[in-house]
Amino acid sequence: MLLKDLTTVVESVINDIEPDDVRLSVGCLLYTYLENQTNRFDLRNKALSFKNFYLSDIMAKKYTNRTIGFIEIERFIINKKAKKLDNLTRSDLDKILTSYKNIDLETRFNPYMFSSKLFGLSSFKDEKEKLAYKYLNDEILRPIADYCKNNYSSEYSNLKIVKVTDTIKPAREIFFYYQDIPTTNLITDLNNKKIIFNTPPTKVKLTRESYIHIIL
Repeated sequence: MLLKDLTTVVESVINDIEPDDVRLSVGCLLYTYLENQTNRFDLRNKALSFKNFYLSDIMAKKYTNRTIGFIEIERFIINKKAKKLDNLTRSDLDKILTSYKNIDLETRFNPYMFSSKLFGLSSFKDEKEKLAYKYLNDEILRPIADYCKNNYSSEYSNLKIVKVTDTIKPAREIFFYYQDIPTTNLITDLNNKKIIFNTPPTKVKLTRESYIHIIL
């Protein structure tokens, strides 16, 4: 259980940070910093003095040089549905800090260089999960990537995977977008069957965030 006096101080410092995963990651780092202070005087100013340092580092891990560890944090926060620091247990905080220290970089997408890091995973859990991701890569993403390269002159690395949803069947749903192709164009191409699949996806949808959501 986290200490109430520390979470109250940290929450007052991080309440203007969005989105949730960034805010809570900054919160966990500040909480740990304050917890290790032998002098508990003026904790809020101490937290404020490190806020921007931690925020800058986390934003880089999330957006600039995406790390496997921060992708793990994103998934964890979504699954936990946590909004505030006091929604987390000590175990949750430790898990976030462990992932934060994982600085392996996400691999830029290339459908002909299959690896777990293409999907923001340090490794696959087992052979079943590996085969499921390989099917997603080879049978769904590769035809899309080749089509976009040939018809839009878009590099493979412009395909950005937002998330692959954890379900009973691994790698069954994926959310992604292209940096240089309007999502509505690609949705139209998919719905008009301009992209050829050996086995077409069950559903192709446009999300509110303008991501492509494919269900196998």
